[in-house]
Amino acid sequence: MALKRFNIFYGWIVVACVCVLLFLAFGSVYSFTTFFESFQAEFSTSRSSTSLVFAIAGFLYFSLGAISGQIADRIGSRWVIVFGVAIIGIGLLLSSLATTVRQIYISYGLGIGIGVGFTYVPAVGVVQRWFVARRGLASGLAVMGIGLGTLGMPVFSAFLIHWSDWRTAYMVMSACVLSCGLAAAFLIVESPGQMGLKPDNAPTGAGGDDGPDEGSGADELISTREVTVTDVLKTGPFWLLYAGTFCASMGLFIPFVHLMPYSKDLGFATSTGVMLLSMIG
Repeated sequence: MALKRFNIFYGWIVVACVCVLLFLAFGSVYSFTTFFESFQAEFSTSRSSTSLVFAIAGFLYFSLGAISGQIADRIGSRWVIVFGVAIIGIGLLLSSLATTVRQIYISYGLGIGIGVGFTYVPAVGVVQRWFVARRGLASGLAVMGIGLGTLGMPVFSAFLIHWSDWRTAYMVMSACVLSCGLAAAFLIVESPGQMGLKPDNAPTGAGGDDGPDEGSGADELISTREVTVTDVLKTGPFWLLYAGTFCASMGLFIPFVHLMPYSKDLGFATSTGVMLLSMIG
């Protein structure tokens, strides 16, 4: 096998695949603002009506994480991710064919929202199974796809809109998601055990990997799994974290929607708005 010949641990292939998946998924979401003016002109909608498209998608992909994670634990992450990627691709394709803003609410708002919701958590969860000692590094490299997608996809979509129109841009983006995204999803292996490997590529006979060791922190992991959602909802730190995340999200996601039209209001060129959005990534 080529990977063994070059001494490449398959966990890093999984990390690369997840990075690609998050690049495509969140790049598709956060490039929305480049389509903002096109939607307004095409469907004669107000800014609030147009921004509702992104609001629906954002609410869904963050809300569905808990559900998609549980489904992935039961049937396996790969097929949940494949489903999510397919929904994103189909949502983009149907958006390119929309004739009313209500159809955009369904195709983009619901389609992209559900698709990303069924892609993000299962994909990141797979990385956790492949690494223990280097889990932080692996997770960081994987979620780097979100930043890269925010950096690259708005520029790419703006180029496509300038080159043709917004409908063609969505068709091209759909083709990229379905081809590259599905390829990355099918390369994902659920856990190192399925390939006869250990996390972090540890030697097969290494002690401490086959089961919990006393004092190794495994007891903490087991006890954490026994904590229910109801127990968490009763704790003060959870609500503090929730409130902090909620407030931070308001300041973060409003620019993702309104930055481009606001920059045009100030008299800046479209390219400036795209550059500002990409810098957030």
